Amino acid sequence: MQRKSGFVLKFGGSIIPDGKGFYDAARYTVQLARSHKPVAVVSAPKGITNLLTNSYRSHDKNLVLILWKRYTTIISGISDNYIRKDAFEQIEDALSRLNNPMSYDRFVSQGEDHSGIILTHFLKLLGHKSKYMDGYNVGIVTDSRGVVKERLSISNVRENLDGYVGQNSGTIPVVGGFVGRDLSTDKYRLLGRNSTDVTGAIVAAATHSRYEIVKDVPGIYFVEPEFGKSGVIPLLSYDEAEELTWRGIEAVHPIAVRIADNHDIPIHVKSLYLDTSTVISRKSMSTRKRPVVGISARRFHLLTINDELMNTPEGRGYFSNLTRILSNYGVDIYDVATSANVISITIRPQDSTIENKQIETLLAKCLEEHGYKPNVKGKRIGAISMVGDALKDNTEIISRLTEVFRRNAIRILMMSKGDSQNIIFGIDEKYLRAVVNLLCKEQTIGIRSQVATRAKKIGSS
Repeated sequence: MQRKSGFVLKFGGSIIPDGKGFYDAARYTVQLARSHKPVAVVSAPKGITNLLTNSYRSHDKNLVLILWKRYTTIISGISDNYIRKDAFEQIEDALSRLNNPMSYDRFVSQGEDHSGIILTHFLKLLGHKSKYMDGYNVGIVTDSRGVVKERLSISNVRENLDGYVGQNSGTIPVVGGFVGRDLSTDKYRLLGRNSTDVTGAIVAAATHSRYEIVKDVPGIYFVEPEFGKSGVIPLLSYDEAEELTWRGIEAVHPIAVRIADNHDIPIHVKSLYLDTSTVISRKSMSTRKRPVVGISARRFHLLTINDELMNTPEGRGYFSNLTRILSNYGVDIYDVATSANVISITIRPQDSTIENKQIETLLAKCLEEHGYKPNVKGKRIGAISMVGDALKDNTEIISRLTEVFRRNAIRILMMSKGDSQNIIFGIDEKYLRAVVNLLCKEQTIGIRSQVATRAKKIGSS
C-alpha cells in the first residue's frame, strides 16, 4: 500500500467567515485525505480577532452574546443533529470561559479555538474523525519577546502530531494558529497579527508536508489590485516572496517564508475556487531580460535628516543613534538612503505622529540631546518596490528604470538599491497610481509577459 504524504492547509479568516466557508474548507480537506494525510491550520473567523481585542480593552459585557449569535448561524449548517448538538455544547463551553480571568494573549487567541471546534465538527459531518489543538498545546514555543523558537517548535509539533500523521490513524488534526507558549513564563504568547501562516510553516516542516495557504485571492498578484487589474505571479523564489511581503503585500507572512526556505518547503498560495496559484520555492521567473516579477506599491512617510556633523568625528555613531531613537518609539524602518550629510528613511504613515507629537519634532529633539545639529523634515510619499532575483546583480536595470521616470517627468525623491532582489523608488504620493500603471506597461523592463496574459482572465472574473 502506498504511503500517504503529508499536506498542511492553512485557512485564513476570510475563507471561513460563515457556514459555507467552513463546509467548503472541510470538504477540500476531506478530498485531500483520500491520498494524503492532511493537517488543517486555522485562523479565527473573519472579524473575530478584532472583536476580541476591542472587547478585552472595553470589557464589553455583550461579547459572549454577539459571538453566540454568529456561531449559531454557522453551526446551524451542520445537518446531523448529534454532531450539531455536540458543536453547540463545545462552543457554549468555550464562550463561557471568556467570563473567567484570562491574560490578554489567551483571550485574544480564543477565536482560533472557536474556528478549530467548528471545523472539526464539519469534518465529522463529512465522515472523518478530527482532533483540535491550539498552538500552545501542539508545541509552538516563543522566547520572551514572542519570537518563535523554530527548531524547538518543529521538534515539539512533530512529536505531538506523530500519532495522527505519522500513522494512518484516520483522524484529521486541526491546529489553531496565532499563539504559542512563552518558554520563560509558560504562559500563552501571541505570535503577532496574521501569524497563522507561521504556525502552518512550522507544522509543514515538522511533518515534511506540502504547504498550502488558502485565501480569498487566487495567489499573489503582480501588483496590488488597488492599482488596477494584474495577473497572478505563478512562481516566486523565497527571497522574492520575502521582499514583497516585507514591503507590504500581505499574502504570506515573511517569517513563514523564511521557515519554508530553511526547510525547502514550497508554499502554494491559492483559492478554493480558482485553479491559479502562486508557488514559492527555490525557483524564480526572473531573468536579465525580464527581471521584475512583482511590484509592491505603498504609501510611506519619508524622513529626511540633514546634518553637517554627519561623517565627521563629532558625528560618529550618528546612524546607530538615529535608528535606536526610532526603535525606542516603536517605529519600524523600511528603507534607508544616504549621502554625505543626508539620511532618508521611510516609515509607516501611522508612525508620523507619536503620542500626539510629530515624529520630526521628537527625532530632532533626541538627536540634539546627542550633540547633533539636525534639520529633520517629513512628507508623505509613494514607494514603489520592484522585485526579482535577476535585479540582484543587474546594474543595467537601474538606468533603464530611471529613464522611464525621466521620460515621463516624474521626480525621484528617494532611491534604494542594495545587494538584494529589489529596487525602491520614492515619488510624490499623488503620482503613485499613474507610475505603477506606467511601469506595468513598460515592455523594456520585462513587465509584459506570459504572467499578464495568463492573469487577464483572473483579473476580470
